Amino acid sequence: MQVYSAPETIAKPAWPSPFNHDAYQVECTRYEKEILAWIRGLGYTGIHSGKIAGFGVADGTAQYMLADGGRKSFLIHLDEVDGYDYRDVGFLPKKEILNRVFRKVA
Repeated sequence: MQVYSAPETIAKPAWPSPFNHDAYQVECTRYEKEILAWIRGLGYTGIHSGKIAGFGVADGTAQYMLADGGRKSFLIHLDEVDGYDYRDVGFLPKKEILNRVFRKVA
């Protein structure tokens, strides 16, 4: 499965200063909703679009949003929190990625 970065036109979540966890969560939610809207705008409107899969890396989690529907599926790397990536995610079948889903963008 192909893995891409989010478009540069979508601003990454900003770290508030001084750090405020609730404010950062609001930024992450905005970021995820904008990516989902972009994915749907490309025609990926399947039932799994917007689901977020996580993979444990070091002391954090690599997160990817699934774009699904009509055509071949792909993943968008979410550059949130520590921005870890999981090197082997591109080799996993869709079924395994769906097993790793831990939340869906509302």
